[in-house]
Amino acid sequence: MMLEQLFLKYLALCEQSRHGYVNSLNTAHVDWQSKLTKIMDPIPELLQVLYRTCQGTYRTIEDQTRMDFVPGYRLIHIDELYETCILLNEMITKQECQACNIAHIIPFLSDNASNYICYVKQKDAQECIYDYETEDGLQLMHTSIQSFFETLIAFYEQHVYFLDEDGYLDYDVEREGIVGAKYNPDVAYWR
Repeated sequence: MMLEQLFLKYLALCEQSRHGYVNSLNTAHVDWQSKLTKIMDPIPELLQVLYRTCQGTYRTIEDQTRMDFVPGYRLIHIDELYETCILLNEMITKQECQACNIAHIIPFLSDNASNYICYVKQKDAQECIYDYETEDGLQLMHTSIQSFFETLIAFYEQHVYFLDEDGYLDYDVEREGIVGAKYNPDVAYWR
């Protein structure tokens, strides 16, 4: 399946459990391409798929039940993306990037504590997904963008993700590890 189809399937699953979530992301910004070109040119396919479809979520969203793209992390609003990239690149050391073979890193999901899920283009041109935590640094999550979306879709389909009693997106920690390892068997993050 193409990335755009995977993303749209994921959004449909989000909408099934949280009616109105997709509308809260707003339709794509009219100037999305020039906003992304400031960050990286050519624009990575993942960012094209995300931001030609929607704008993302501001950190100041009023309805907090619409905050999470995945539990604990929002899709960074396109208007906040450039500044967030600068902030993350100031936090990550050159040694960390060299150790992980990273040529480019762009955060696209964020929590409220400056932890990020990031698009990474490695020096060998492989595209993957990394987790960045302020205390633990960088860690590989998915060896491809496709496995990222396939894993998220599986989390909905296999009931890893669910709504808590207050209507917030939550997850089963144990099942997340099991399902994540199934879709990403060679990635230590899921063990």
